[in-house]
Amino acid sequence: MSAFDRLGWAGGVAFRVCGLRIGVRVSERSALAKLPGILPPGWKPAASPIVDHLYSWIVGGAGGRTMHLLYSGATRLTRTRFQEDVLGVLRNDVGYQVASGARSRVFLHAGAVAIEGRALLLPGPSGAGKSHLVEALVEAGASYLSDEYAPLDARGRVHPYPVPGALPAVAALRRPLPVAGVLVVRYREGAGCRLHLLSPGQGLLRVLQSAVPVRHDPERTVAALARITAAAPVLAGVRGEARGCIPRVLAWFASDRRRSEVA
Repeated sequence: MSAFDRLGWAGGVAFRVCGLRIGVRVSERSALAKLPGILPPGWKPAASPIVDHLYSWIVGGAGGRTMHLLYSGATRLTRTRFQEDVLGVLRNDVGYQVASGARSRVFLHAGAVAIEGRALLLPGPSGAGKSHLVEALVEAGASYLSDEYAPLDARGRVHPYPVPGALPAVAALRRPLPVAGVLVVRYREGAGCRLHLLSPGQGLLRVLQSAVPVRHDPERTVAALARITAAAPVLAGVRGEARGCIPRVLAWFASDRRRSEVA
């Protein structure tokens, strides 16, 4: 029995999502009410307490303790006076655990929107401006799917993944969609909108950079992304302000032409 198991936990929740089983236990039962709002999209209660990954939250402000402590397994994730910080760290870490360990999906670190019944993927690392592009596309008439992760199934469809707290005023679609195209851009002040079409092989290499499980499950990841980049065009380049680039992106993906340059 570990030292954690001897603490006497007041309660907990076990849930499953994308084939992964996750548990969160708390030292004060009142903290359980905060958890549903930060759990990943599509989670469902698990009947069994046996989980693949366990979080432990020692709640501060009770019994003379002033600091909140959050652990992933035996690793401390945060020590803070603020409950909001614990919830933010927990949300992000659970999201990463799902994205990297999902058994029924391949997760891209990407935004995603729907245009006329098909999805446009916007892969990129944190801070690359995905949320700004998604917001601008939604304002231009696209439907929101996600602005953090894009889960892909075995048929190459992208599933909605509206992470809690992301673009809260926008209602996400609920059904999976085929991929119409992929836009891989980096922000540079004053750059305008300079894009070019990649070959399927080049596109696969670029998209793989945003694939969360590629290191521990390369075969399944490459197969899923190769299916997409073989059928859907991949545009790459640089952009300035998101709203200045959106009309050209929408016009290009609305066309059946496969141009080598989008100036």
